[in-house]
Amino acid sequence: MKGLAVTPNSLLPYQSLIKNGQPAEAVAKGKDFSAFLKESLNSVNQLHAESNRQTEALVSGQTEDIHQVMIAAEKASIATSMTLQVRNKVMEAYQEIMRMQV
Repeated sequence: MKGLAVTPNSLLPYQSLIKNGQPAEAVAKGKDFSAFLKESLNSVNQLHAESNRQTEALVSGQTEDIHQVMIAAEKASIATSMTLQVRNKVMEAYQEIMRMQV
């Protein structure tokens, strides 16, 4: 079984956006927001797929390491929560822009 390495950049897909208060290279090079968003959503999807795979392995008896299963599940949960918060902030910003008078 492949173990999950817990690194700061693997915990949340958005954490790589800023490194030490400075924009990451991809953002600094002018990478468009839609590409960043797609990559982030794919990363969240991969975390959920890995969590599901490890849960199935635990239930079927292929692994007994419940710690790694719980870590994978929490990573997926945190990534989903972060995705929802980013979506909420984007929607709030959009609504604020729409309320502006020009």
